[in-house]
Amino acid sequence: MDDAPMVIAVTIIKGRSGYERDGSFSTPKGDRWQMYDAGVAGEAFCLAAFEQGLGTVIMGLFDEEEATKLLELPEDRELVALIPIGYPAESPAAPRRKAVEDLLSYQS
Repeated sequence: MDDAPMVIAVTIIKGRSGYERDGSFSTPKGDRWQMYDAGVAGEAFCLAAFEQGLGTVIMGLFDEEEATKLLELPEDRELVALIPIGYPAESPAAPRRKAVEDLLSYQS
């Protein structure tokens, strides 16, 4: 991450996603729904960057308290992930994937 020319901070607005206007939860997921939305947004960002020839990685392991201070996030925001972005030095081959049959199960 130190060599990345830019780092994107993925944040959420606390109490917004997955909540009704009266403050109650929209789903049984409670306050966890916002993490789903943040994950989808991060993935879409990374895919769009890839289409432009850029490399990214979604990072969830970092000093959240320190990063939040550095970014001067308002109290109503929460830092979810950091995404370093730049032109990759190499393009490694994709790892071998498991067969769909090994990952998918369904009930009839």
